Amino acid sequence: VVSTQSTGECGCTNHMRMSDLEEFSDCRKFVYTAPYSNTFNPQLFIAQYDRENIPLNKSYQIWEVNNRTGYNVYTSDGDLSPSCNHYNCTIEFQGSELFHFRISVVSDTICTYDTEFLIYIVNAPLTTTHYNTITVIVGVTQFLAILIYYHCTREHDERNFSRKPLSIAKTSSEHSDVSARSEEMATYL
Repeated sequence: VVSTQSTGECGCTNHMRMSDLEEFSDCRKFVYTAPYSNTFNPQLFIAQYDRENIPLNKSYQIWEVNNRTGYNVYTSDGDLSPSCNHYNCTIEFQGSELFHFRISVVSDTICTYDTEFLIYIVNAPLTTTHYNTITVIVGVTQFLAILIYYHCTREHDERNFSRKPLSIAKTSSEHSDVSARSEEMATYL
């Protein structure tokens, strides 16, 4: 449903809300979150009802369903490859996003083993571009704040200076002393 306000209007069941499948992704209320680190190693196993889980020991393909490109899949040899063996697959993330991976087991039987998982990577460090942008914005803001402060204090000083009288008022004793000296000077000449 295109214009719904909540997942209740989509007809989501509890099974759909808990499913990791792409077709039910609009029904999801919660996804797994993982802190950003350089690597993520998916641990896969085969789950069967009324039996113990069996670790997956076959090769598998892994890809991101929504065609996001902020990750790389490496084998234990360090090769960049979407094909992995059972315990040597590592996913390296480049940022903080919601990833929706699909895994398909390469098998020589008629059974196909597919699964999907969603993972939201959080607390990724800033990229160099973001870091540089933030640094420039902070620097310009601080420079403007200093200019405004300088302008306001200078304007304040000029206003106070213009209010002061240009001549200093002298006391009467100073006037008499100055006049006596000027008379001395006049008689000396």
